[in-house]
Amino acid sequence: MKKLLERENNVWKFSFIIVIVSLISSMLVFFISFNLLSEVNPYYTNTYQVTFKEYGLPNNTIWKVSLNNLTENSSTDTIVFQVSNGTYNFSIPEIKGLIPVPSNGTIIINSNITINVIFK
Repeated sequence: MKKLLERENNVWKFSFIIVIVSLISSMLVFFISFNLLSEVNPYYTNTYQVTFKEYGLPNNTIWKVSLNNLTENSSTDTIVFQVSNGTYNFSIPEIKGLIPVPSNGTIIINSNITINVIFK
């Protein structure tokens, strides 16, 4: 580690590198602490829309999507869930011999999202 003050040829030099590193690491610790507090705070939760948009089914066909323990049905081309941020598993069953693509998966929610589903 470099000395904070150095004497060379009867001239004192001040090393800024330690001060800068110290300031940057302090700001980083503050930033990480602030982020952790905002995510742990139970009084502050965001909800986001997860929209599944269907293509390929005949009009008025009832289809469904399961997102973790929530299941929604629709005879229109969209199914919308309101959820908080997190990781979710989804599944979509086949309808009348038409296979949905994707039929299942895992999504990380931290904003509104639309998942296009094509029945083939």
